[in-house]
Amino acid sequence: MNSVLFVDDEEHVLKGLQLAFHGARSSMGVYTAPGGAEALAMLEDHPDIAMIVTDMRMPKMDGIELLKATMHEHPDVVRCMLSGNLTGEATIQASRYAHQMLTKPCETNHLRDVVIRALAVHERLDEFSLKDELLSLGGLPSIPTQYSQIVAELNAPKPSMERLTAIIRRDPAMSVKVLQVVNSHAMAGHEISDIDLAVRYIGLESLKSFVLMAELFASQDDLESRFGFNVDDLWNHGIEVGQYASAIAETETEDQELIGRCYTAGLLHDLGILFFASKLPDRFAEALKHAEESHKTLMHAEKDLFGATHAEIGGFLLDLWGLAMPVVNAITYHYFPSGAPEEVYMVHENMEIDPLLVVHVANYFSEDQETMGENAISTSADVDYLEKMHCLEKLDHWWDVCQECRDGS
Repeated sequence: MNSVLFVDDEEHVLKGLQLAFHGARSSMGVYTAPGGAEALAMLEDHPDIAMIVTDMRMPKMDGIELLKATMHEHPDVVRCMLSGNLTGEATIQASRYAHQMLTKPCETNHLRDVVIRALAVHERLDEFSLKDELLSLGGLPSIPTQYSQIVAELNAPKPSMERLTAIIRRDPAMSVKVLQVVNSHAMAGHEISDIDLAVRYIGLESLKSFVLMAELFASQDDLESRFGFNVDDLWNHGIEVGQYASAIAETETEDQELIGRCYTAGLLHDLGILFFASKLPDRFAEALKHAEESHKTLMHAEKDLFGATHAEIGGFLLDLWGLAMPVVNAITYHYFPSGAPEEVYMVHENMEIDPLLVVHVANYFSEDQETMGENAISTSADVDYLEKMHCLEKLDHWWDVCQECRDGS
């Protein structure tokens, strides 16, 4: 049984957490520690600890130092910061070592859900034949810095549009990407050159996913020389799939949150490629070579060599970072939805439109054989899945909607 370790220097906080998780003890172990040194000792003595949740400000060793030590000494442990002080530089520092950051006070049910989900993610790690290589990178990858700042600001008691735009402005490359996407495909209807207006057009929910994508694309300019594909093509493909996905969703629902999740999943559906290419370049080059020599798609080559595709790795990372499960499922299974487990289909039953369905179709419409040269990912429609979802008759209409989106009409 996997366990969670809570760390806080205030005794009443630890007692409150023990009480909050009392009913969950049958499915998980719960440990507490009053400080960093005690926490590290417990991690050594209790290998069943799969997640650590720590306060920020503590005497002797603060939460950032504790998470840093945990990352180096116990790289497979999921790391979470729970603090009322996630502002400014503290957020930047914490994001280097945390997978998720939660703001105090945190609603009990939400915290319990976060912990249960994180423990499930930890169990999934054992399914990957790449586990040792993932951990050799310095622990499970932490959440990108600017994304964590955006999330922290949006979760603040009084989020500020001015502070959000200031986060974007601090990074010139990010500013350029924001202006690029807001002016693409006539999203705004006219040229936008001001970051404040661009952020308002993108919308706060889409802004989070967009910043995450832009950070993952940072410093990837050498992918073409190393692997033979253009990072701008991959970037534009993600934007197009995101726009197609939201356009399709808008024909089926007025739920703006659901539409936003479809956009997010479409935008980020290939982030696993960036992770493979930047973090495991030798293995990625091996997969590309295998795809070319065996005349297989990249997905099939990855499955042959790694036991996992870039779609599955991308979904794993987003699950680790706490993105909404419909988004995680859409990314994990977008290539072959029929392969999704039964619980994924159960999620669909509670929604007007499923992001997995929408992203699969959007990617099918958008896929360009030139995206990765001879090693194009190349997708095909999962007809059995589309038939099961009773939407084959909608494809022509959805195609027309996507073409209108592409033409900006």
